[in-house]
Amino acid sequence: MAWFLAGAALVIVLSVGTALAALTTGDDPRPRPTAARNTPQPVVPEDPATTIGPAATAVRSTASTQPSAVRSSSPARPTSAAPTTPGPPRVVSVTVSADPDEFPSCRGSMITRITVRMTLSQPGLPVRYTINESSTVRDTASSTTFVKTTQANVSPIRGDHQVRIAVTQPSTASTSTTISVDCGR
Repeated sequence: MAWFLAGAALVIVLSVGTALAALTTGDDPRPRPTAARNTPQPVVPEDPATTIGPAATAVRSTASTQPSAVRSSSPARPTSAAPTTPGPPRVVSVTVSADPDEFPSCRGSMITRITVRMTLSQPGLPVRYTINESSTVRDTASSTTFVKTTQANVSPIRGDHQVRIAVTQPSTASTSTTISVDCGR
């Protein structure tokens, strides 16, 4: 009996489905909503030679405005920074120090170490400077930092003695330091 009821229910459902299908099909087209009838479909141009991204698909829009398609005719080019020219070789900074920079007495040898430090605009530049307009030092910097230590005799005269550095190559620069001598102690 259960089989009989299940079969009868299936026959009823199929009959109702067939009747509904017959009523909805016919020669008259179904009327579309007004907004859908008046909305133009977007046009997507296709160029078979150029593939920029995934294939375009048509999208039905209910808005009354039409989207605009913009395509660039040339590929984007990467921008590069303009090459910078280093400019003429030059001394960026120069300092001098003396060790010792003070002599409390005039006995014994009075020798100090003069250290010249330069920052240069480029590595590998020739360097030339004078110490107190009497001793000339010539060398080549291996990097942009140049350090050179030389010895100098200090005069056994009481007072402050100035050590002047005058750079002439790669460009002109100057600096100085003071050595104090006190022969009274």
